[in-house]
Amino acid sequence: MRVHQPYDRRDWAALAGVLCAAALLRLYRLEAAPPGLIFDELANVIDAAAIAAGERPLFLSGNLGREPLFHYLVALSFSLFGISLASFRLVSALLGIATVASTYLLARELAGRRVAIFAAALLAGSFWHVSLSRLGFRAVAMPLFGSLAFWLLWSGWRTGHRWQLALGGAFLGAGLYTYIPARLYPALALLLGAGWLFIPGWRPPSGRPGGFALSETETEPRTWFATKTQRHQGRDYLRGGLLAGALVCALVAAPLGWHFARHPDDFLGRSQSIGLGADPDRPAAVRLAENALATAGLFVVAGDANPHHNLSGRPAFDPLTAPLFLVGLLAGLWRIRAPRRAFLIAWLALLLLPGALAREAPHYLRTAGTIPAAYTLAGLGAAALTRRLEMANLLAVGVLAISFALTAHDYFVRWAPSIEAYRASAGDAFDAARLLRDAPARVPPAEDRLLGIRTYRGRSGELMLLGAEGQTRAFDATRTLVMPESPGRPTWYAFPVNRPDVSPSEERLRLLLEVATPVASRVDPAGREAAWLLRVEPGALRTPRPERALPATIGEAVELVGYDLPRRARPGETVPLVVHWRVVGQLPAGRFWQFFAHVTRAGAAWASDYHEGFEPEQWRPGDRVASWFNLRLPESLPVDTYAIEFGLFDRTTGDRLPIVDGQRQSVGNVLLLGPLRIARADADGPTPSEGLGYTLGESIHLVGFDIRDRSVAPGGKLRLTLYWQATSAVPRDYTVFTHLVDAGGRLIAQQDSQPQRGSYPTTLWAPGETVRDEYELTLPADAPSGSATILVGMYLLESGERLPVQDEAGRPSGDAAPLARVEVVGGPPRAVREEQPGLTVLH
Repeated sequence: MRVHQPYDRRDWAALAGVLCAAALLRLYRLEAAPPGLIFDELANVIDAAAIAAGERPLFLSGNLGREPLFHYLVALSFSLFGISLASFRLVSALLGIATVASTYLLARELAGRRVAIFAAALLAGSFWHVSLSRLGFRAVAMPLFGSLAFWLLWSGWRTGHRWQLALGGAFLGAGLYTYIPARLYPALALLLGAGWLFIPGWRPPSGRPGGFALSETETEPRTWFATKTQRHQGRDYLRGGLLAGALVCALVAAPLGWHFARHPDDFLGRSQSIGLGADPDRPAAVRLAENALATAGLFVVAGDANPHHNLSGRPAFDPLTAPLFLVGLLAGLWRIRAPRRAFLIAWLALLLLPGALAREAPHYLRTAGTIPAAYTLAGLGAAALTRRLEMANLLAVGVLAISFALTAHDYFVRWAPSIEAYRASAGDAFDAARLLRDAPARVPPAEDRLLGIRTYRGRSGELMLLGAEGQTRAFDATRTLVMPESPGRPTWYAFPVNRPDVSPSEERLRLLLEVATPVASRVDPAGREAAWLLRVEPGALRTPRPERALPATIGEAVELVGYDLPRRARPGETVPLVVHWRVVGQLPAGRFWQFFAHVTRAGAAWASDYHEGFEPEQWRPGDRVASWFNLRLPESLPVDTYAIEFGLFDRTTGDRLPIVDGQRQSVGNVLLLGPLRIARADADGPTPSEGLGYTLGESIHLVGFDIRDRSVAPGGKLRLTLYWQATSAVPRDYTVFTHLVDAGGRLIAQQDSQPQRGSYPTTLWAPGETVRDEYELTLPADAPSGSATILVGMYLLESGERLPVQDEAGRPSGDAAPLARVEVVGGPPRAVREEQPGLTVLH
């Protein structure tokens, strides 16, 4: 056994060589691989650009919420080198290279120089970490801060330097600003501190624990030579150092904690969105066990299946390095009572939990916090296997070189040029943006350029990184079609094709292709067209006329024209709503404006959708826009008639813009669209107690009725239920009249209403459906006694025109169908009218 060795030239030479290898894999062709950026990465670009422009968020609430440290580093890169794809990815690459160095420091502190060299070399050539270091995700910063924090904590434990413990606490606190799973690092630190304070074999042996007996192969201090007094002094000194570290950690994390206290939804928002969720077909315990097994197997069995993160399930360790990890893991478990081994095993197990508790296991981003521990264990295994072998160093270098070459081949030869990587990385979106950027001769500056791609905060990350943001506007082609007002000038469109999540739908694509001239295209690695550039002549593009008119103006900026909405739907279906509108003004800048659409009944919202397909920052007066909303109805939605609440609001504050109708009259801040009838296809239709066979107009049948009582007193109520059926779609909304008339045809009582008290207009009726329709006729207090007849019919409210009625035999029956005779009892005698020349006698 020998004491802890100070750093010397061997450390710096080994570390320099490993870092050069790490830099080569992480910086080579950085702009070309991966071939694109997905939406989460583009959102990071846009938020970082906002920080570079002066914003100072403690937490980024957009895109389900994100910790901001990575974005501040990207903002620094943008400020130094300008906004570009290279300056964005450079941050991840440098963080990855720094993690290789910090893992060396951690492994050397825990297991000595030999293990540290192996651990850092294995990490430098790790496909998992190379991929993570070339992506634009904040997860890449988590293992760096974790390894630095625990290196300092263990170093402070060994040397007794409180400043190291305090600095370790600072890195723990700063790590909370990197990625959600980093919240487990303080929990790991608490376990470590508890071990140091309460497990005798873990305590420092003297009052100021410097110069511990330490070997490179077995790194545990020998505490049995310390006196009882020395042990108490060591624990008291360590307690003070840990308290300082905890205090510094709390101070660094306090601003983020203050934000979460004020916005508790931000703390769990993203975690809840990626949780395992409910699955009625499989118990929660089964799903959790499956996830845990898949997550545990990511090291040597099968890795992340997402082609944006990995190569077709490639495990973290290749066939040459997997045995090293397994041996190191077994060595750690075999000597689990040793503090450093126990710590590495606890780190590995604890930081695997985020992957096991979320969907899409195994997942390389959510489990990235295990990287320093996993590769230190692999280094431990490599050192153990080569310790007694002849020419061990040469063999180790050969294995590492082959592993390095495998990673380089798998990443740059197999993965980066593949169609799977191209599609997973949204390479077609970048190609569409490049078509507009690289075609200045085809697209004069004065002509409108529109990129059909998903936006975030009103901006396109692709255009921003390519330096073309000022020349081109962006809209989400999956949910929007924009038609600019460009008198005498053509409009240019570019968008990805053949990918449903970013390409225009067939309907919108057909509208464009009918009037557009293809100018240029790009192909994907499989040789299929991936992006198009189209030219549309002035005024050629017209969307179909909306089914329902909607003359209104929102906030003096949006002029609504009309909308398309199905009249009927079933629970569980997705209802498409298309709103046609025109830009007539500007909205206040610096706000998070969104359209909203809610399916409502009796004040409760049953389904919602929010639209960001064409951000206000991209608007120009005269733009004509069609916006698509997708309203997913719950399976439990009751059968009834619903309305759609529609408007425009600031998502940050909840403030809604005022709305005026076509006559410039205020209608509040919500428009009601619809109605929308919800019906179940498998529900049995209601059956009347008394059948009829009247036909009203061309397609409406009065098939029966129910009546509670055949006699009624003056002032009483006559309750009547009608049963309707339509043989085909009814084009107009008709009003039903129910009249009670006496024997002379004089009106006694009536109730007129659209079916089901106006909630189920005839235009919503489905052919063959039986519609139950209730009425209540209130008789006046002086209603005369005698026999009376119920008459029923339909008319147009705007004109009073009644539908003609036919009986069962098809014979004309006027414009009212007689249903039944009832008796009015207990009233005054009926006034009998006798006609004589010039005289009417009532008696």
